[in-house]
Amino acid sequence: NAIERYEGLEDTELQGLFDAFTEEQPYLFTFCMTMGQQMKNEDLQELLIEYLLLIWQSFKMETGKVGITTEVSIEESETHVMQVLEDMNFDLDDMENDENVATYLNSFKQTNIVRFVTEEIMNFLNDEDEDDDFEKDADNEDAGILLSCLLISIESLDRVTG
Repeated sequence: NAIERYEGLEDTELQGLFDAFTEEQPYLFTFCMTMGQQMKNEDLQELLIEYLLLIWQSFKMETGKVGITTEVSIEESETHVMQVLEDMNFDLDDMENDENVATYLNSFKQTNIVRFVTEEIMNFLNDEDEDDDFEKDADNEDAGILLSCLLISIESLDRVTG
C-alpha cells in the first residue's frame, strides 16, 4: 500500500517524488503551500508535505493515473469541505466522538488514507506535552489548517480522477 511504499523511500527518492508531484500538480502544490504558510508549527508544515505526497501516491497506486487538479477543482473542493466542516461545527478536540465527522470522513473514495492522516494528526495533538495553553491552542489551529488542506486535496484529486 502507499503508506508502506512511502515509508521505505530514501531521501533521494522522496526528492524525486516531490519534484514529480510539483510538476504534475502545480495548482494543488501552490494551494497547499499557501495554506501551510498560515501554520506556526514547523513540524506540522513538514507533515503537510509528507501527507500530500502520500495522498497523491495513494491515488496513483489505486487509479493508475491521476488527473491534474485545476484552480477551479480546488476552489470547488475548498468551498465544499469548509462548508461541511462548518455545518458540522467541526471541533478537533471532539472529533473522535462525533458520528457526523466519522460519516463524512468515510464518504471519501480514499477512506484508508483519510483515516490514516486524521489519526496521525490526532496522535500529534495528543502527544504534544504542552503546559502553555496558548501554544496548545496554536497547535490545534495549525492541525485544523492541516486537516482542512488535506481533505481539500483529497476531494480535489477525487474530482479530477473520477
